[in-house]
Amino acid sequence: MQTSLVWLRDALRAVFDRHPRVCFTNWYGKMTPQSLGSFFMKPYLPESFGEFRLSCYRPQLEFFSVEGPLRAVQKSKAAVKVFYTGEDVVRNFTAYSHECTGCCDVSVGFSLDRTEENYARLPLWCHTYFDTFDKDEILRRIRALNALRMKKDKFCALIAHHDRPVGDNTSGGGIRSQILDLLSPVARIDCPGTFRHNDDSLWQDCADDKPTYLRRYMFNICPENVSVRGYVTEKLFEAFRSACIPIYNGSENKPEEGLVNPDALILYAPERADAVLAEVRQLWNSESYYNEFISRPRLLEDGVDYIYNMNKALQEKLEAVFAAKLGYARG
Repeated sequence: MQTSLVWLRDALRAVFDRHPRVCFTNWYGKMTPQSLGSFFMKPYLPESFGEFRLSCYRPQLEFFSVEGPLRAVQKSKAAVKVFYTGEDVVRNFTAYSHECTGCCDVSVGFSLDRTEENYARLPLWCHTYFDTFDKDEILRRIRALNALRMKKDKFCALIAHHDRPVGDNTSGGGIRSQILDLLSPVARIDCPGTFRHNDDSLWQDCADDKPTYLRRYMFNICPENVSVRGYVTEKLFEAFRSACIPIYNGSENKPEEGLVNPDALILYAPERADAVLAEVRQLWNSESYYNEFISRPRLLEDGVDYIYNMNKALQEKLEAVFAAKLGYARG
């Protein structure tokens, strides 16, 4: 009944309000008119599309993600359908392993291996920290990130809600447990999340602001939930933005090759446990070695085109679809 009333309300509004109608289905949380202004995909849409409004009545544009049934995507009659996932769909959300390339006009995700013409790669970190089409601005942001230095008075933090299994092992300790247990003999590791919780200061002193919390720590244990090629979320970049040394596992331990400097982080794998422990001990005990390590560029300046090309590829795919299906001019 409520859904029918919302549809009727939106239908009546459409008579008087000629703004383009946009709908979100299976999306992360509830979209509101207020949140539309900061919607991350907005800079990638054609400027001629202009301001749009939420409406479930015959939407011209509908965005989809993985938080609901696939049939909702398949049965949609929207003029333009765009799928996006910031989640792993290889080992989780497997109903969406095809990333809707066959039933949406444009599909957006993290895969390095998809070759479909309507697929664009846009990892979570890219639209979070590099939402610009200006190469000079991208370079400025890279240099600003590389220049970050903060006074550190604590050893290491791990912020997580859960652990993840290693390989086919679905019981016992996962990757976060392995790293935590490995490094705990060096010094205290603070865990303000629900996983191995032992610290309340994230909420009490930092208002649940992760960058503020991390800025005091030398190291941040920040593995991905799964290690799948190309799956790089915001975790690594959050550590960099707080001037932490990331202790990372993800994307087959080759995160964003050509952009991320592998010498500016510590890559953990079970077979490298002894080497990781030795490296962390040396950094913790040697101020000169720590200062040398933290001075290494986190991101490579040659990565400007790497970022620009991802942003531009998505923008061009959306512009082509909007021009063909909605009549909105490019640019």
